[in-house]
Amino acid sequence: MSGRLEGEVALRTGAARGMGRASALRFAAEGATVVGCDLRKENLDATVAEVTATGGRRTGTAPVDLGDSGQTTAWIDAAAAEHGGIDVPFNNASAPRFAPLTEMSDEDWHFDVRNELDLVFFACRAAWSWPSARRPRGRPGRRRRRGRSRGCRARSSRTPGRGPVPPPRSADRMPQDGPPSAASVASSAGPGPQRGGAGCRDVIPSI
Repeated sequence: MSGRLEGEVALRTGAARGMGRASALRFAAEGATVVGCDLRKENLDATVAEVTATGGRRTGTAPVDLGDSGQTTAWIDAAAAEHGGIDVPFNNASAPRFAPLTEMSDEDWHFDVRNELDLVFFACRAAWSWPSARRPRGRPGRRRRRGRSRGCRARSSRTPGRGPVPPPRSADRMPQDGPPSAASVASSAGPGPQRGGAGCRDVIPSI
């Protein structure tokens, strides 16, 4: 592997099986320290053992109910404190219930919201204020701002050939049509470089 994630700290939800396990193995092979969580301790322990057996750096916590904001925040805060920050939050966990629209019960709908939207929102919110764990070589104390390929740059107030870019609308000027849609939540969460309170990081939404 190329080691392109060497020194980075990657959170992974739903890391016990399937895509969560496969992505944990790949990220660790690329040099990242992978910090996973899941509801299933036995399966998560197996993933941790598999990663460490190949020389990767991996820790895991289970059970963590990501639909509970307190448990999600506690897990992310502990991971960031232990490893010095967060570079890549990967929201992989989900637990959908499927039914035709007219047959879906209120209980199933609220279950889907909790286990498809809430868990992504809680994790992104908790991770957003933590700085990157990565430091540029030879320049301690200054965090490397990492975007997807070219790094993150503040958007200029003028786009060449297109005139000034209008400022974002304030909250009091936004249309009051109710809460944001699931699509708008997902698009605001990622994928790609996002700017948090302390700088840039990759935020990968639930898929």
